[in-house]
Amino acid sequence: MRNAVRAASFLVAVGAAVFLSAAPAVAHPLHAATGPVSWVDVLGRSALGAALLWATLPLAGMLLASVWAPRGPRSASPLWDAALGLALVVAVALLRGERGSGPLAFVLILVHLAAAAVWLGGVLELVLRREDRWATARRFGPVGLGAVVVLVATGAWNVQVHTGGRPLAGSYEHVLGLKLALVVIALGFAAAAHRQLRARPRALSRSLVSGEAAVLGTVVAVAAVLTALPAAAATGAKVGVTSSRNGVTVTSGHASFRTSGPDAEECASHAAAVLLASADPRLLPCSLSEPDAPQLGAAFARYFSDLRISSAVVIADDSPRSRAMTERFVSDARTRGIAVDVVHAASEVHSWSDAAVVTSGWATAKDVVSAIEAAPAPPVRGVFLAPWLLSSEVIGGPGRVQLAVALPFDPSASTAGAYLDQLARRAPRAKASTAGLEGWLAGRRTPTQTATAIQFFTPARIAFLPPSLSEGHEHAGAGWVDGGQMAAVSGLVRLDL
Repeated sequence: MRNAVRAASFLVAVGAAVFLSAAPAVAHPLHAATGPVSWVDVLGRSALGAALLWATLPLAGMLLASVWAPRGPRSASPLWDAALGLALVVAVALLRGERGSGPLAFVLILVHLAAAAVWLGGVLELVLRREDRWATARRFGPVGLGAVVVLVATGAWNVQVHTGGRPLAGSYEHVLGLKLALVVIALGFAAAAHRQLRARPRALSRSLVSGEAAVLGTVVAVAAVLTALPAAAATGAKVGVTSSRNGVTVTSGHASFRTSGPDAEECASHAAAVLLASADPRLLPCSLSEPDAPQLGAAFARYFSDLRISSAVVIADDSPRSRAMTERFVSDARTRGIAVDVVHAASEVHSWSDAAVVTSGWATAKDVVSAIEAAPAPPVRGVFLAPWLLSSEVIGGPGRVQLAVALPFDPSASTAGAYLDQLARRAPRAKASTAGLEGWLAGRRTPTQTATAIQFFTPARIAFLPPSLSEGHEHAGAGWVDGGQMAAVSGLVRLDL
């Protein structure tokens, strides 16, 4: 049996290696040619990833069970099997954990998964063992009880952190409820088997143990499904957004925040998202600075050179981020032989050249998009927008002119999906935007990584995604653009840090 388990481990490892190398190219139809998501994202959002998790954890449990249930000669050490089982658990924890979650979060996820593997592996050992089942059950009793206690404690912590302590709704709530109900049923089977073992030590019912194993296997499968669903809180104060000639007012409960000026709509989107995260916009104010603005300008110039664009017009404003990005773009583009004109309004444009670059704020950007839509000779290569211009307020929806937004994140990732879901549920009048996503993540104190590359996305009319990936993509009343999805139109463009 030891050899069979090791052979199965080898097959799983080979299958995982093939999956990890091939899945990013085929898992998402929008990203097949450009690969904007890593294999970690694919594992968390695909049905194949869920199946791999389901298959790996029981196998790890069987390997760990060799510690208290030796299968071979007494001289054979079970430590190698246990080490391999622990390695599988660590691998699953790495794939299950959120990127940037910190060492403590990873350790607790690892302990949670190890406890689940120990419980499931011990029960499967009792089902498959033909000799000394009752003695093995007596040795497993204290181990299984400890695993259950650890599993419940770490599971409660994981839910608390993953949801921010707020009630849930939607698919995540339903699947989590199913998982908890199955755990209770499994505990019922375990209690019945324990009582029987104490009453008649040598007459452990195989049907009770098999039932417990079946329920636990289902629990693991349900837990795997949870990794592909964004956790979104269902309740919380509604957030209202009201526009007037004097600015935009954002309200939630008794709190009210007012923004004005040319960047009022962008800052209102940020404030609404902060309120959705149950934080205070006064402590997390809207910022029009962009530390990576010079790097963005250099990346745009490099990308234009690769596309052989010969001329461009830049529409900028006086904000620090726009000036920094424009100055670097102009300098690098001219060094690469690209002719560049800089204006501060659509009315100042005499010719749209090969491409238009918009580094201004929302108000000017909307005028530019409208002017290009109506222009008899729009930019031949399209319009390229700075990252802070991602919003349906600016882009609208798929139209006659090719628009491409440079983003340092994947707009279809699970974190973005959870933000859009909250927006649809509690702030239907607020606009999704890059500033909003940043405010929502800051309000939730979600660690973020420094961007090392950007990718260009365009609004596209896409009405269907595969079921395994559709969760988090369909949001009634909330979206990055009107009547479509954001589709990648480039590969990754490096940011020089």
